[in-house]
Amino acid sequence: MVDFSKKIINSNKFRQPAIQFMETGSYCLYPKGTSEYFSFWETETDRCINGFTADDGDYITGYNYFYLNYCPIQRIIYKITKDAKGHDVVKKTRETAFPDFYDYDYYYFLSIEEAENQGKHLCVAKARRKGFEQPESEEVLTPNGFVTMGSLKVGDFVMNPDGRACKVIEINEQGEQEVYEVELQDGRKVRCGENHLWSTINSTRGKLHIKTTKEYSKLKLKQGSKGKEFYPYKLPSVRPIDFEQPPGKIDPYVLGVLLGDGYICGSQIKFSTDDIFIVEELSKRLPNYTIKPLTDKFQYVIISNQKGIHELGRELKTLGLRVKADKKFIPLEYKLAPIEYRMELLQGLMDTDGSCTNGASTFVSTSEQLVDDVAFLCRSLGIRCKKSNEIPGRSNVDFGNGNFSNTLPHWELTIITEENIFKLPRKLEKLRHDRTYKYNAIGLKSIKSLGYKEKQRCIIVDHDNSLYLTKDFIPTHNSYKGGAMLCRNFFLIPNSKSYVYAANKQYLTEDGILTKAWDYMDFIDGNTAWGKKRQVSNTAMRRRASMLVTDDYGNKVEIGYKSEIMGVSIKDNPDSVRGKAGKLILWEEAGSNNQLEAAWQIARPSVEQDGVAFGLMIMFGTGGDEGDNVAGLRNAFYDPKAFNCIEFDNIWDEGAQGGKPCGFFVPQHTNLDIRDENGKRLYMDEDGNTLHEKAREFILNLREEELKSAKSSQQVDRYCAEHSETPAEAFTELSGNIFPKKELQKQLAKIRTNKKLANAKQVGYLTEVKGEIVWNISKNKNDIKEFPLPKTADPTGAIVIWEHPVKDTPFGLYIAGIDPYDQDQSGTNSLGSCIIYKRFQDFESYQDIIVAEYTGRPKTAEEFYENVRKLLKYYNAKAMVENQNTGIFTYFNNKHCNYLLADQPDIIRDITNSSKVNRGKGCHMTKEIKAWGIDRIKEWLEEDLGNDTLRLNTIMSEPLLEELIKYNEKINVDRVMALLQIMIYKEQLYNYQVKQKTEKEKQIRLFNAPLFKNYDNTYEPQINNSFSTTTYMFTN
Repeated sequence: MVDFSKKIINSNKFRQPAIQFMETGSYCLYPKGTSEYFSFWETETDRCINGFTADDGDYITGYNYFYLNYCPIQRIIYKITKDAKGHDVVKKTRETAFPDFYDYDYYYFLSIEEAENQGKHLCVAKARRKGFEQPESEEVLTPNGFVTMGSLKVGDFVMNPDGRACKVIEINEQGEQEVYEVELQDGRKVRCGENHLWSTINSTRGKLHIKTTKEYSKLKLKQGSKGKEFYPYKLPSVRPIDFEQPPGKIDPYVLGVLLGDGYICGSQIKFSTDDIFIVEELSKRLPNYTIKPLTDKFQYVIISNQKGIHELGRELKTLGLRVKADKKFIPLEYKLAPIEYRMELLQGLMDTDGSCTNGASTFVSTSEQLVDDVAFLCRSLGIRCKKSNEIPGRSNVDFGNGNFSNTLPHWELTIITEENIFKLPRKLEKLRHDRTYKYNAIGLKSIKSLGYKEKQRCIIVDHDNSLYLTKDFIPTHNSYKGGAMLCRNFFLIPNSKSYVYAANKQYLTEDGILTKAWDYMDFIDGNTAWGKKRQVSNTAMRRRASMLVTDDYGNKVEIGYKSEIMGVSIKDNPDSVRGKAGKLILWEEAGSNNQLEAAWQIARPSVEQDGVAFGLMIMFGTGGDEGDNVAGLRNAFYDPKAFNCIEFDNIWDEGAQGGKPCGFFVPQHTNLDIRDENGKRLYMDEDGNTLHEKAREFILNLREEELKSAKSSQQVDRYCAEHSETPAEAFTELSGNIFPKKELQKQLAKIRTNKKLANAKQVGYLTEVKGEIVWNISKNKNDIKEFPLPKTADPTGAIVIWEHPVKDTPFGLYIAGIDPYDQDQSGTNSLGSCIIYKRFQDFESYQDIIVAEYTGRPKTAEEFYENVRKLLKYYNAKAMVENQNTGIFTYFNNKHCNYLLADQPDIIRDITNSSKVNRGKGCHMTKEIKAWGIDRIKEWLEEDLGNDTLRLNTIMSEPLLEELIKYNEKINVDRVMALLQIMIYKEQLYNYQVKQKTEKEKQIRLFNAPLFKNYDNTYEPQINNSFSTTTYMFTN
């Protein structure tokens, strides 16, 4: 197995080829074609395939050797510098170089080889590291228009270049940073920080680049000869933005015509046109109005057919549009209208004040604001445009039709598109529909520092591409080892097939793993002896090392190495992986794939024979996703055997060592290459070995600083999940869970690693003999220990007891909560659950402890009811029941023990005023009641018992703890719902037994001494020693 404590001395012994290349620009110093040349590359091929053992005996795998020496990367380097006030600040820089040796990369590649040797696969979870800054005053586009970066909050929505809104899931304050201005070739400008990431496509090579502002500032942004200049680094295009605003009252085309050639500042609504098409179009769109020609040529007036009522004029006035031509503008609600409305508004404007020449369209206006608003329309529709500087007015201009006139100062907007931005036929026909404009992507023109600093922050958005739109619809951005593994097989293993699976194509292309692999290919082709000819038909998702040639008989024959790399998107179709046998299959972004579990099991037969893997599959992903997306990765990580993955001792979760095995985890503090101003590493030694204690302290201090301003536990959970130090943090449930998950995880780990606690329970069943309840220990502990219950597991369940009832149990000492079900087995994963609480009064506070639980789904609902009935009688307990399902009430009534079920609590009237339900027994469930109960559970869990002990530390039920940790609105949590019924019953009894008592009665203990307590207030479950046989008696 992998030794995670191993340290490498002189790690550069594994990087000699890369070091030589950096020093000389060449791997092999021998002339090509010589025996020494061939010998060198034969040796390197062997090391990349079979690994390399150094002179001191240290070994490195072939995959790792290939990655370190033949795969140059862009890496992030962190440096600590001083700000203007002398405070330490961490700066991130990116540089292109060969990878350094890092110990956790070393352990990762060793794990891959170990998995191959065992005929198994590998599951990897890691912390997410991301985020780059923009000034707080810079504008960001939201569904309701532009807002400043500084005003955004977690949970707000911003617009993505794909046209849809995406949620802000994290905000990281960056302090005061230098401000840069980025100008695009169409004149747009945006301010950002030096480390802000930009995604661009290189128009000359078709490659995607993700670099910082400062990195782009060092590149030659303007290229080509004089008169043929171009800007090769282009931002991705923006698709039409789907705003959420409802359309305005005025027909959009009508409004466009009036803003273009309308006279709307006087007492009448007029417009001018020499195109009868426009007149007829407005007549159709204004059925309650008459369009009447005036004596002036081409002038028309819009008259209402309803005497004294002119809704169009009134609405124009309400919108503030009864203004002169040079003050016209587009109201915000029309700029944010649905896509089709904005297009019709643009068509009205272009039919009047627009023109088209040689396929290029122009909009002209004396109102600069209107030109800016039309630019907004175009860009929001994914159309490229460029605004001119102010064009001065001229006198006595000849318009070519015998008319001379003066012109006012005005602005022009040049628009290049094949979209139908005109309705007017004579203009529409001038558009060039015979070509597809590829100009939506716009080049970076210049980058400069503005010479001042401003508070900046970075936002993390919940979208596959991590992009959002800033001012003027400019898109901004928010796995190298995998790409190296693909290329190693492609170049060195003939006939090999390597696949990459992902939920979405974007994870593979754009800045994904395939893009990195294709970059590596170009480098290896040009600098090694391993170059391979590839088919012309290669795509962004596929590369194959072969060629098609014509043989002597005229047949097309494939020749060459015939190795292959393919990307496969499995979005909504897990069956797409079926039958694909490969040497290597990588599952990219497994933490964001709700089809992962199904697809993985479908893929296994293609790479396994009798349970032994002959092709390696690796799933890797980050925490911080929600619900179904991360469930597959979480299940595989904590149950690697079920996925035929290699198992590791859980050295990462607190208190989990020696417990259940898990997958491979990469904590946030590892591989942390932060350096001081002299380039010295602070949290790794010079050989790349992590200084764990020092690095972990640094990360936790950063966390503390970041979370000082956190407004909710959800913000804390989100940050910890995405900057996780443990797997438990990485897989924290993020959607709607208010429980103290970290403390619950500690308690769960404590039980699983402490044999005394794990065995402090008895599992069995109850029988009734002549009215007496008899306890029987089961030889096979068949209680349900997992959540969620695997589909193949037996759902019958058993009774679990941590403490038996006291002798001569008084009625009221024990209470219960029940979440029942009516239907018999039906394939659902929902169970019935009954929890028994022991309660006693210590002055005014009740202290409740779970002493027994029965959760399961026997073959019939009656079996469940009967087991619950005997359990309640055994503890002389009364239960609050969720009364949505009525079967349990009928059963108890037939058994003449209805008294064991509590009446409908009157406190629900205090919880929800709208409740009119009266069912006699039990408590129904509404959204308000459920929310109230969840809050009570949270309070109970967090109750401080002293000596660093919380109430949750008394919970011994592992599946209940798992339900509390993973709780959200979408999953079945039967034990939590039973506990919620306890909270309701507790409050009801409190009202009756405490609030109605006098002050004197409140001071009287219900029992002579507290039960279930040690003198230090810590809790241990107590199996009564007097019960030493397998059968116990209790007479009700």
